[in-house]
Amino acid sequence: MKNKLLVVFLLLASLSTYSKSDVSAKMAVVESPADEPNKLSIGQPVPSFELLTPQGQALKSSELKGKVLVLDFWASWCAPCKKLTGEINNLLATYHGKPDFQMIGVNFREFNKDTALKYWAEHEYKFPMASDKDVFGKAIQAGNPTILVVDKAGIVKGRWDAYAPETAEAVKKLVDSLL
Repeated sequence: MKNKLLVVFLLLASLSTYSKSDVSAKMAVVESPADEPNKLSIGQPVPSFELLTPQGQALKSSELKGKVLVLDFWASWCAPCKKLTGEINNLLATYHGKPDFQMIGVNFREFNKDTALKYWAEHEYKFPMASDKDVFGKAIQAGNPTILVVDKAGIVKGRWDAYAPETAEAVKKLVDSLL
């Protein structure tokens, strides 16, 4: 009898864990687990960075304070990245050119920079592409894809480390609430 109760208890506990992780996955906003102490998390200030566009323009975190910032870490070889970048570009296109908003496509872990430049140009994204030879992405433990939403004070308000069908809409809702 005790063995049967133990089995039932373990089964219920595992179902409860599955349900919680399923809900967390649907929310797509993730916190850093204890085993990833250097991963930039919600509520933390974004560290200083300087990203360069292919045209040589420096995009510096210090010059972006006072703006809602969306950082989209992507690579041309990453199908989920390309899908998410396209969705976010479409949803946030109305903010392009607004003085209190900036989105940057951070080319991360790219194998062929020429392929990335060609891909970006062909898709006519409304926001700039930039890179820093992966220094910033590695420092915050970004993945492909990773989306960060940073408020006007420079604090991370959202982080998504994978593609999910609802991610772009969740990013838009968060940006809407911050503007």
